Amino acid sequence: LYIFIVGLKNKTNKMWSEIFADIKKNNKHELSLHHGELISLLESSDGKVDDELFTLNHLNFIRLTNSHMPLKFSDDKFSELSNLQQLHLYGNQITSLPGK
Repeated sequence: LYIFIVGLKNKTNKMWSEIFADIKKNNKHELSLHHGELISLLESSDGKVDDELFTLNHLNFIRLTNSHMPLKFSDDKFSELSNLQQLHLYGNQITSLPGK
């Protein structure tokens, strides 16, 4: 199972928590947020990717692309994603990456 969200086709804006709840409920293994929806989420969180993302350690694919905005991550979090195989962050302004 996977989740693939492309852009905003309507005015409904999901929050990070709603997206993460859907991933958990449906046991999804992929997260893809692109352009419009990602922009909306980042604007609602001052450009910071919600830390709850790093509790979804069953994810094996994450794509956060084409926001053309700064992305901010908390320190030392990617190591918690033990099943992550692919991480796509292109089309953004990366301001920091967590690391040890």
